[in-house]
Order: sequence, then structure tokens, then C-alpha cells
Amino acid sequence: MNCKIAAVLLALSATIAPQLACAAPVSSAEIKFREQMGLADYQSVEYRDTKGALISFAQFEKKISGAGFSMNKRKDGEQAVAVLKLETPQSASPIPKSRLEPGMVFPDFKLAATDGSTVDSAALRGRYTLVSFYFADCAPCIKEVPMLNEFAGLNKEYATLAITFDSSDEARQFAQRTGFGWRTLADAQPLIEQAGVKAYPTLALLDPKGRVVATTSGLNVKTKGNAVDKWVAKAIAGRVQ
Repeated sequence: MNCKIAAVLLALSATIAPQLACAAPVSSAEIKFREQMGLADYQSVEYRDTKGALISFAQFEKKISGAGFSMNKRKDGEQAVAVLKLETPQSASPIPKSRLEPGMVFPDFKLAATDGSTVDSAALRGRYTLVSFYFADCAPCIKEVPMLNEFAGLNKEYATLAITFDSSDEARQFAQRTGFGWRTLADAQPLIEQAGVKAYPTLALLDPKGRVVATTSGLNVKTKGNAVDKWVAKAIAGRVQ
């Protein structure tokens, strides 16, 4: 073999071998996590700590129960890349307030739900209603889904309604991917603007007359017990009559 060719092959093997050695197989837990986050088709998913350093999924998974995280998606040529970065309370941006103040009536609306039904303001009358504002690529919104499903399952006396600016197709895909079971109003940007919601996820609790009892953004999902249950009970106990 020509000495120059041999040298080139040796250099290539030295470059490629470490990369192959570092390409650890994706665990079943990570596959499930990627599916829930809508990243199943992404060729590259990076996990980073609060300082931006690369970490493994196992390290990331241990931290997310006690910290929030952001998710950014981009295209590098033909490759879809997602970067998930841990956040500390200090690094989180201030949460902008909505225009939904206690005592005010929720804005009037009449919109199609993703199940084919039509929902209007009258659906918010007669019992307490919990409204969730979310969007599909919102990492904290995805983390809240199990709590929201549990709340709805255990509190049948409450009505529940989800509102998103995502398209109907995106909302249905989100529900299928995460198991979110609430009736959902999609393509609802005008209603969201009327409500003045700018932070996600946001929850609004309405009384049987359709008036706002309280709102909150980003409940602590690591709280012992269901944080939604606790927040709703506290809001009703201290409600504005």
C-alpha cells in the first residue's frame, strides 16, 4: 500500500473512532422523553446545564425535576437540532402579567374545538372552570400535562378548557403525543390577545358566573401532591366575591 494512502487512512480512523465510541445508544427513557417533547424526528438533541455545558440525558433527567428548562429548535442545513438547557430561578425571565384580573368577566368567544364541537362563553357558566393557556413547543407546558390530566380526572365537578394559538393539527398532535385529555380551542390567538396572556403555561380559574377568580403561570411541578389541586383550593378559599 502506498505510504501516503496508508497515512491518510490512519488519520481518518483516528478521527472517526473516538466519535463512534462517544455515540452512546439512546435509552428507552430518552426515546419516550423525546417523543413527549415532539423531538422524535430530530437528528440531534443536545442537553446543557445552566452554564451551557453539554451534559448527558441521564444528567439532564436528574436535574429537571428541580429546575425548569428551555427548548430551542433550529435547522442546520438539512439537520433538525434541538437544544434543551436547564434554567435556575435566578436565570428565568420575569413573568409578564395577563389582563385577567380577579373579578373581571372572561372575554366573550365562540370557537371550534379540536374535537369538532363549538364552544362559547356560555360553556364557562354554571360551575368552576379551569382554563389552561399553552402551546406545543413550551417545555413547562408539557411538564404540566400529567398534573392537569390528574386534576380533571379527580375533580369532575370542575369544567376544564385548554386554549392555544397552535393550529388544530398541532394541538391534536400535542394531545396524542403527551396524552393531554382536555377539550382544546386551537387557532385562538385573538382570544389569547383579548385575555392579555403572554406567559406560558398560564392557568385561569373562573367562577360559575364566568368571572376570574385567580391566575397563575408556571406552577411548581415538583411540589408534593398535585400543585394544580392545591392552587385551585387556595384560590377559591381567598377569592374575591
